[in-house]
This record gives sequence, C-alpha cells and structure tokens, in this order.
Amino acid sequence: MINGNYISDYEIPPGEYLEEVIESLGMSKGELANRIDRPPSKLSQIFNGSKAITEETALRLENAVGVDSNVWLGLQRRYDSAKRINKESAIIAKDKKKRKRYFNIYRSLQDVGEEEATDAREEKIKAVRRFFGVVDIESLPSINRYQPAFR
Repeated sequence: MINGNYISDYEIPPGEYLEEVIESLGMSKGELANRIDRPPSKLSQIFNGSKAITEETALRLENAVGVDSNVWLGLQRRYDSAKRINKESAIIAKDKKKRKRYFNIYRSLQDVGEEEATDAREEKIKAVRRFFGVVDIESLPSINRYQPAFR
C-alpha cells in the first residue's frame, strides 16, 4: 500500500489518460466520439495533445466514461502549465547567452535599490525582464515608447 501524496514531474496530455480509460471500458475512439457527440477529428486532437479539453468536453466525458469533469480539467491545466514552464525554460536558456548584458543591468538595478542581491543567474534574468516588462532584452531598442513596469 502506498501512503502519502506523490506528484509526478512529468505531465502527460489528458488524451493519453483518456485512451487508457476507454481501453479499460472496452470502448473504441469512434464509439466515444459518438457518445459525446464530437467529430472524431476533434477527439483525435485531444488524444494527441494538440487540442485542450474544454469545460463542455469535460462534462461530456464525465457522462460518457464516469471520470469527474474536474479530473479532466485538472489534467489539462497541469499539462498546459508544464508546457508553459518548458517554454519559459527555453527562453531563459536562450537569454543565458546574453547574460553579460543582463547582469550589467541587474547590477545597476541593485545599485539603485530595485533588486536584492542573488547568485541565481535565472533569477537575475527574470528580474531584468520583469523590470522592463519585456520577454527578451533584445526587444528593448524596438520599443518606441519606453515605460518600465514599475510595481
């Protein structure tokens, strides 16, 4: 018996879980499409993770397969969040190549009391981007009307 809460750091598209559920019920994808009154092409996109499960679809799935709609929406939210975090990590990895510029700006922000000292490179990059309200430091020169994102 497993005791305690375990959280996976690997998020799967909700469609993968849906495939397991319908397989355990002995239901085909075509039958599921008929039961929830959705075109098989839309359902196929849910299975491969390219289309999100909406609230309406979650309710239909609840009725068809017996898994609560909150489970479907929760799985979708976690999957979307994991994709967003992966995208953010890719942006930060790209920004690390420009880190000298970032760190010089970060030092200036520290000098005027806007930022506290930290050794974490990613936090420095995030702080500079947050201060200027940009996704990438390279976009600063292209902003016609510069306004820092003061908070």
